[in-house]
Amino acid sequence: MGKMALVLFIAAALPSGASAGSPKITAYRLPITRDGKTVTRLSYDFWSGEQPAPVIDLNSAAKGSTKVSAYASLRTLDKKVGCTIKNGVYHPQARTANSAKAYYTITPVVEYEATKSVTLEGDWTAALHPGDKVVDLIPLGEGQCRFTVVQGKTRRDIEMVACETPDATPGLKRVAPAEKYSEQWIYLTCAEGYPAFIRDQGLLAAPGAHEKTAMPGPNPDGPHD
Repeated sequence: MGKMALVLFIAAALPSGASAGSPKITAYRLPITRDGKTVTRLSYDFWSGEQPAPVIDLNSAAKGSTKVSAYASLRTLDKKVGCTIKNGVYHPQARTANSAKAYYTITPVVEYEATKSVTLEGDWTAALHPGDKVVDLIPLGEGQCRFTVVQGKTRRDIEMVACETPDATPGLKRVAPAEKYSEQWIYLTCAEGYPAFIRDQGLLAAPGAHEKTAMPGPNPDGPHD
C-alpha cells in the first residue's frame, strides 16, 4: 500500500467529515485509572493498522438488539452499566448502522526532545532546533505514524513518518519511557438513553458476539457486513 492509498484507507476508518486528502484524527492526553493507579495516556478517535482488528459481529444475522455490560466512563471503570445496542457489525469501517458513536484507542504518551538541529521528514519537513519536541505517536499503518511537533507555543501534526524514525535519529532524545500499552474502546448510544463505553474485548464477550475477518466488498479494506 503506497502513501496515497494509506491516506485514503485512514480516511475511510474515520468519522464522517474527515477528508481523504487530510484525515483528521483528534488526539488528547487523558488521565485514566487502572488497578488503582492513575496514569496519563494518549487517547485518539481511531483504531490503528492497515486493517484494524477486531471486526465484531454482534448477532448481525438477527434484527433487534442485545444488552451488553459497559462502563459509564473509560477513565475510571468504576461504574458498570447495562447498555442495549443494535445488533450489527462493530468496527470503524462498518457500513451498516449500529449504536457506535465513536471508536477510541488509548496508548502510552510518547515524547522526544531535540538536543541539536535536525529535520524530520513526513508530509512536510520539520526543521527542529534544540528544545523542540516530537510527541504523541499515533500508528497509522504500513509502519507509518503521526507525531505532533511542538516548537514553543506552536503545535503542528506531521504524518507519514516511519514510526521508528525518532528513535533512529541522532539529536532526538526520548524523554518519556518506552512502554507497550494499548486499549481499544467503542463509545455507544444505549437504548436506555445514556452513553456508555465498552472495550473491544468486552463486546466480543457479549452473548452472540464473534470476531469475523475482513472480506472483499465495495470497500475491500473494510468488513463485509
